[in-house]
Amino acid sequence: MPANDSTFKRADAEQVERLFDIMRNSLLKIGFLDSENPEHMLLAFRRIFGRAGLEEKDVRILTGMFRQIEWYAKEGWKVVEEKERKGIKIR
Repeated sequence: MPANDSTFKRADAEQVERLFDIMRNSLLKIGFLDSENPEHMLLAFRRIFGRAGLEEKDVRILTGMFRQIEWYAKEGWKVVEEKERKGIKIR
């Protein structure tokens, strides 16, 4: 817990909503969310993240993670598989 809350900038509603749009798309793409009722699970995430009080940095990290999931689900897994086959470090 930070001693001085002024050093941390709380994410605004617009940033959080963009995160949820990206999250929804990513989790639908990998089959984690029920395509007939994605809001059921997203509501649980909203509660969890609401309790956490996301900061701008948190939103950037989560957005990056969900974009990476989308990339991997789209075609990125092929890149990863090829690098592993060649013994190349992924990250």
